[in-house]
Amino acid sequence: MIESYRRLKKQRAEDGIEESGFTLIELLIVIVVLGILAAIVVFALGGVTGKSVVAACNSDSKAVDTALAAYQANNSLLLTTAVTQNQLDATAANGGTLQSWPQSTSYAVFIAGDSHAVAAGAPAVGAQDNSTDNAANPGAPTGINPAGSYTVNTNDILVQVGANFFDATQDPHGACATA
Repeated sequence: MIESYRRLKKQRAEDGIEESGFTLIELLIVIVVLGILAAIVVFALGGVTGKSVVAACNSDSKAVDTALAAYQANNSLLLTTAVTQNQLDATAANGGTLQSWPQSTSYAVFIAGDSHAVAAGAPAVGAQDNSTDNAANPGAPTGINPAGSYTVNTNDILVQVGANFFDATQDPHGACATA
């Protein structure tokens, strides 16, 4: 076998044919190295998706808060005047300040008092709250720790994650931490 290879090599050299290209081993080594590098990149980027949901939630709640303030300023409204999602989501010609309402499968953004599950004056969960003991506050929804909860005011931006509501106006960094 080695002799036939040497003969073939000698014949090609006499005919002026140059050997070029890669051997099978060289190609396999390159493929294995690329596979290892791809695995490292996929592993390194694995936790980024969770962080991106939190960043998107923070951005969406801040955008709604800014749109709410702009709507109140444009229409000369008091800070205590209730504003609804429909008013913010209206076209610019009709006085709306938000191009489209934020949507996600991981969380939902609401305005307190806008005919949603949490009304103004109700407690909302703080990001640090995990207690289900409501003996001190029997009217509070499940999952709210009265000592760490916030009182929701009119026009507070609320983030719903699962069954819990978080007040993004009073706790902007913690509201989306569990999204």
